[in-house]
Amino acid sequence: MSTQVLLEWQVHPTEDEEAIFNAVNTIFPGCSLEKDGIERTARTEDLQPFLDNLERYLIRDTAREVLLSVEEELEKDEHHYRFQISKQAMMVGKVNFVTGMDGPMGDITVDVTTSQRFTLMAHLTPPVEEDSVFARRGFGDEDFDM
Repeated sequence: MSTQVLLEWQVHPTEDEEAIFNAVNTIFPGCSLEKDGIERTARTEDLQPFLDNLERYLIRDTAREVLLSVEEELEKDEHHYRFQISKQAMMVGKVNFVTGMDGPMGDITVDVTTSQRFTLMAHLTPPVEEDSVFARRGFGDEDFDM
């Protein structure tokens, strides 16, 4: 499965640019960085540390919920997911999905493009557990078969 990740964020004068990039590179290693004024763009193909972080902090259900909300907005032939994660949480090595207002440091936009969109969701998010948010809302694995 070919996967490409594009990350975009802004660096403000009060922020440590190197520390932010190091934090990004911890969750998305091997990033190549591009600069344009205060805009920063990083690219990678390695999603495994991101997946490990979702698993370590037990937020794979949240990831599934975020991806499903993005899924609703995609056209049938689109092959990417676009979501925001907190720059502040990333500074301490964690992933926190942003679904409302920007955090105090701003957010990092993540755009994951893949040749197999449904395989990506299945890889990033686990089967539905009995005690998960989806089970509590009445969903089961059969609701996510692609």
